[in-house]
Amino acid sequence: MFDDDDDTLILLEPRSVYDSMIAGMSEEGVLVYDKDKIIAYHATLSDEPLEEDKHLEAVEHFYYNIQPSQHPKYPTFVSKDDLLNTLDQLGVELKTSEINID
Repeated sequence: MFDDDDDTLILLEPRSVYDSMIAGMSEEGVLVYDKDKIIAYHATLSDEPLEEDKHLEAVEHFYYNIQPSQHPKYPTFVSKDDLLNTLDQLGVELKTSEINID
């Protein structure tokens, strides 16, 4: 499909949905998507009656259908929520205004 010299970017489809969720580009030249926005979008598609279940279904969808590719040119994902949770677990206090992922 792609060789190491191919500069083609891999984009999530449909682009009409996912292009607005692009957070930037990595130093390796792959697209970086906002994982939180992807999960929030998929939660809106869920038929589950409870918000918590909608979120869980969206998280499962992300980890099973979107994130698993190991191809070096496949997009990577960032999450402000994951970063804040990790910092909290480490006991690091950081003002949310110091983080600009949006």
